[in-house]
Amino acid sequence: MSNRPRGFTLVELLVVIAIIGILVALLLPAIQAAREAARRSQCANNLKQWGVALHNYHDTYRSFPPGAVFYGGNNDRGSIHIRVLPFMEQQALYELFDFNQSTDGQTTTAQSDGNTLLRSIAVSSFLCPSDGANSKIGNVPSQTQASNYYPSAGPTADISNNSACSCSEHALWASYSSPGTNVDNPAGPFTRRGWNFTSRMSSIVDGLSSTIFVGEVLSDCSNHVRAGWSHSNKWGGFTQPPINYNSCAVDPAAAGGDGCKARCNWNTEVGFKSRHPGGAHFLLGDGAVRFLADAIDHWTYQRLGDRRDGYAVTVP
Repeated sequence: MSNRPRGFTLVELLVVIAIIGILVALLLPAIQAAREAARRSQCANNLKQWGVALHNYHDTYRSFPPGAVFYGGNNDRGSIHIRVLPFMEQQALYELFDFNQSTDGQTTTAQSDGNTLLRSIAVSSFLCPSDGANSKIGNVPSQTQASNYYPSAGPTADISNNSACSCSEHALWASYSSPGTNVDNPAGPFTRRGWNFTSRMSSIVDGLSSTIFVGEVLSDCSNHVRAGWSHSNKWGGFTQPPINYNSCAVDPAAAGGDGCKARCNWNTEVGFKSRHPGGAHFLLGDGAVRFLADAIDHWTYQRLGDRRDGYAVTVP
């Protein structure tokens, strides 16, 4: 009788490999779900930081910051993102901007990645870790860094239709706009005409807990977002397009001729979007962060976007 150890047979080895494969297939979704839960939690925490920053800004200046200063008054004086920097422990970055001139092309010494544009600098509180596509855009030394968080214009009658990237659904989504609103009198708390309008606590007639202030966006799905976090053409996020409407094609040709699905259309591209399954995070005026589902009633969504339409709705 031989005492030599007996090895695995080919059949036994294949069975072991199959069992390991089954275990991996069972565990992988759970691991991915746990990772997304952690990323989603961090994303919500970023928005909470936005809430604290906005309220501290209001305490200091007796108004909320402008959504942007794109035109009107001194043109191109940056976005809401620049103005909340001192309230997010980013005073040094804030002081690099010179508000006596256009802030959009301002530069600093080359960063470790070779970029010099100030809007190429990554600020962690501006980025949702669930968005795997939030890398810098363009070419060194002039890349831009987008933000995953945008100020809300609500259902303001300012969404447009780019004739070079036309969306056939423009009239449909525009029909949800609040009457009498425009870029100087927005339905939501913010507008890119910051010299002409900034909101105060008293401007939020429907109540802070019933008004969207900031929501998630994706650079892959909007040319305006791709311009970078400090860029003055911060058109804002609008509530007329549904949450997570797919406008992520590069151009109408890539979207099969459907401009509504292209990131250049000035319509569905300015809706709120996220990488989270089933919806997106939103910051309300009282500092609370809520996850709103894609399937939210569309009129309820508009009323949450409007600061003074008389509907103090409860977040579903």
